[in-house]
Amino acid sequence: MNELRGDGVRTIGRQHIIYAMDKANAPAIRVRAGDILLAECHDCFGGFIQTPQDDPEDLDHDLLNPATGPIYVDGAAPGDVLAVDLLRIEVDEQGCAPLWREPDSHGGGGGHDVRACLC
Repeated sequence: MNELRGDGVRTIGRQHIIYAMDKANAPAIRVRAGDILLAECHDCFGGFIQTPQDDPEDLDHDLLNPATGPIYVDGAAPGDVLAVDLLRIEVDEQGCAPLWREPDSHGGGGGHDVRACLC
């Protein structure tokens, strides 16, 4: 999805993702100042965790925190400050939050293993 809806809202679908901010990334959509944009986004795990049986240890850590975009703003120049108004946020039926176990402060036990929690 990368189109202009009948109500004038521009859209960019969640299939347009990047994992690193890089000026070499080609724009997935171009907008103008004042445009309204609907951006569909993934959760931090890219939708990998769907059931309690999905093991976060199986995650490809290079594919965490996908970002929808890039979004190119016509007329913006390097050094410009862009103001963005978030008009609404809608969440899916379920989500997942990472829970990390850190080593204890005394240097023993612990580890950095991840546990996931369905919400």
